Amino acid sequence: MAEPRLDLDVADLDALPEDAFADAVAPLFEGAPRFLARLAGARPFGSWERFFLEARRIARGMPEPEQVELVDAHPRLGAPPGTVSDFSRREQGYDRPDHADRPAGPGSADAVASADERSVRLNEAYEARYGFRYCTFVNGRPRPIVLTELADTLAAGPSRAAELARAIEAVVDIAQARRDATRAPGRAPRGQEGPYSAGPMTGPIELGEHRYGKERIRLVRVVPGPGGHLVRDLTVAVSLEGTFGAAYTAGDNAGVVATDTMKNTVYALAAEHLSGPIEDFALSLARHFVEAPSVQRATVSIDEAAWRPIDGPGSRPASAFVQDRSWVRTARVSVGRPDARGPSGILIQSGLRDLTLMKTAGSSFSGFPRDRFTTLAETDDRLMATRLEAEWTFGPAAQSRSSGRSTPPGEPSRSDRPQLDFEASFERVRTALLASFADHQSPSVQATIWILGQAVLGAEPAIESIHFRLPNLHHWLVDLTPFGMVNDGTVFVATSEPFGLIEGTVRRADPRSV
Repeated sequence: MAEPRLDLDVADLDALPEDAFADAVAPLFEGAPRFLARLAGARPFGSWERFFLEARRIARGMPEPEQVELVDAHPRLGAPPGTVSDFSRREQGYDRPDHADRPAGPGSADAVASADERSVRLNEAYEARYGFRYCTFVNGRPRPIVLTELADTLAAGPSRAAELARAIEAVVDIAQARRDATRAPGRAPRGQEGPYSAGPMTGPIELGEHRYGKERIRLVRVVPGPGGHLVRDLTVAVSLEGTFGAAYTAGDNAGVVATDTMKNTVYALAAEHLSGPIEDFALSLARHFVEAPSVQRATVSIDEAAWRPIDGPGSRPASAFVQDRSWVRTARVSVGRPDARGPSGILIQSGLRDLTLMKTAGSSFSGFPRDRFTTLAETDDRLMATRLEAEWTFGPAAQSRSSGRSTPPGEPSRSDRPQLDFEASFERVRTALLASFADHQSPSVQATIWILGQAVLGAEPAIESIHFRLPNLHHWLVDLTPFGMVNDGTVFVATSEPFGLIEGTVRRADPRSV
């Protein structure tokens, strides 16, 4: 297969006849004529960013037979070097000395033969199950690592639809990387050929990690009910990651979801979806935003302030409230494409902050090193106060109940599995935190984090890990001797700063590492 025509930019591609266009870009996708014909019909592009945005949109929306044709255009993992394109040869590492076809050395022939046999066996098992080739962005990684990923996929058993969607994303990712690899020297990176490029590059410059969104969207919803009203007071943040490079470097906003649209979407969907836990509402919002062709991952963060009905004589419906500032409940939900991090690309985290706690007994701090700058006295009985912030991450099993995606073969259907009750889960965590804080003996704030974390993981099996952030809000004994008085440990001055800050994560250990 011929190399791409490096002398063509997007404007040239836009002007080519359809056949010539297909020939020019085929090496990026290893062929797939029906896909290339659709891509040719989507012109003009105007920028490489829009080119790949359209390629991804078309690939996702094609009929399944054409999607399979696009995936199967790529060679099998571990295919003989002489049968693959120059691009694939480089990506699979065949041109590197440590990936030679038959490296020298004792036992190397047997090792290569074993790897080849494993490749054949895994490829055949995958194709028998899914009906198309395994496609992933190898990018020079050693074959054993990629084969292990293939084996893990077979063991996990995602649905055919989910696996085909992942492969489609990989095809376009590979094409984008190939385009980057064929940039002419001195030209701007992909997506940077527009008016905001300062001409020939004098050194390697590219756009790094980037995201954008809308912060502090204030939302209050009054929910009617038989007992009166329920007040939901939320502060929402939306963050999107995806193919937005051209907006930064070329002024091309074709793929940019306006942040004002994000705000409006939060208000509009609140009427339909804000009826339960904030985790469920965040999941609905993130799923909506990730449907945009340019979005690869959507993250929605929510803080909820509590309002409690004012009790009074009689049984009148609730319509007057007082804000409860005991704590702020939080949630963060991230939804990505099928090839993104986490089960089905979903990550769900719950939490709370501003939970102010105090122990007037059962706290000490001693045994720490001393030097000429140390003035703090050791104590076996101190007043301990903190403003606790915690965020816990649910494990894959809990997240899959909320994914809304196809159920892997051999597992109960989604309708047969109980949905995760985030309200009940939050109460279990909060109760465990408070009970453990009250009951434990604390030799340090660090030890308190470990003890609290153990209590939470014991109380809520669905949680995989919990991260704590505990400021040590110092209360110092007041010296009353200038007044001829003795402080018997009952009079303190409360300080807000400076303060110690202790953080830590407590998580379930991998049984394989224990």
